[in-house]
Amino acid sequence: MRQDGPTTAVKPDLDPVGTAILGLALLCLLTPFLLTTGSPNGSSVRWWLLVPAVLASAAFLGWERRHQLRGRQPLVPLALLRIASLRYGVLVSVFFFAAMMPGMIVTSVYLRQALGISALTTGLMNLGYAVGSGATAWIAGKFIGRTGRPLIVWGLAISILGVIVLTLTAIGLPSSFVVGGVLAAWAVGGIGAGLVLAPNQALALAAVPIDVGALAGGVLQLGQRVGTAAGVGIGLSLYYATTYGATDAADRTAFERGYALCMASTVVFFAVALVSALLDVRSANRVELPRTNS
Repeated sequence: MRQDGPTTAVKPDLDPVGTAILGLALLCLLTPFLLTTGSPNGSSVRWWLLVPAVLASAAFLGWERRHQLRGRQPLVPLALLRIASLRYGVLVSVFFFAAMMPGMIVTSVYLRQALGISALTTGLMNLGYAVGSGATAWIAGKFIGRTGRPLIVWGLAISILGVIVLTLTAIGLPSSFVVGGVLAAWAVGGIGAGLVLAPNQALALAAVPIDVGALAGGVLQLGQRVGTAAGVGIGLSLYYATTYGATDAADRTAFERGYALCMASTVVFFAVALVSALLDVRSANRVELPRTNS
């Protein structure tokens, strides 16, 4: 098929050095949490790995800036983050996934270990989340053009409510009522997720120039993966460190403490995402008033 006009071949630039530095930073960040078991024999030396994690993060930012100034394509185009909607959208994405994924994983582990609920039943309880998020994602698509960023704020607030209801349900209700209660709580969380995920991506990319849209989308996806890895590592370490030595449902109190601690961390992550969304709303609504001479 004939194509009119000149064509330009784009040479791919994978930025292997930036990828390696970012991987090192994440490895140093997550390793202390992955080695945390709650055992009294555990060494505290592992926490010193957080120092090279900070240094590697600074080195990554420096390399990306230098890489871009040399006319190369960086892994994370820092100049794009000057766009407020993308910057706050990435923050929302990072902390939303840091909260959502460990919440789902640790809830399943807790229900199996502390309450002895079967794997099949535990998996079916997640249907509440799927149904809730699917329904509100469709609704969000209808109203995003009219409501805009406040839709994400409401979604994050509902997500926080869902985590609180889920935690109180899983810990406070008798075992015979937990299945129905968790199913309903997951539905609440899913309603919030449906108002966050697709709208956040759409609004984060709305102001990005078309020619760098793929790069901006990649940054959003990278944020999701980093948030997921960090959130799961932190959440599971809190849970297993608290439940060290507990073996079965007879140790339910230990499991409850570990579960509550992990879910508290998800609330913190959701709260950071909510603050980021509020800052995005403020940035979008900010209007500079004309100066007057007094």
